[in-house]
Amino acid sequence: MDVMDIARFWSHVEVRHTLQCWPWRGATADFGHGVFKLDGKSTFAHRVAFEMACGNVDVDAVVRHTCDSPGCCNPKHLMSGIH
Repeated sequence: MDVMDIARFWSHVEVRHTLQCWPWRGATADFGHGVFKLDGKSTFAHRVAFEMACGNVDVDAVVRHTCDSPGCCNPKHLMSGIH
């Protein structure tokens, strides 16, 4: 992801205090998950936020919200896991 993609991504996130949820303000999918288009492919916004903060996640893993807010992109509220 280049600098323009990063700036474009964060322009859709309402960054708040580190303890609060950071709502996605762009397009959403079912159940309120944010959707971000990168390299022509749609991906969940919270996964992008987590990977920017923590590094790539295994393709079989999911990124879960510890806050139970599907639109949240605060990396401190996200963790990798399995279904």
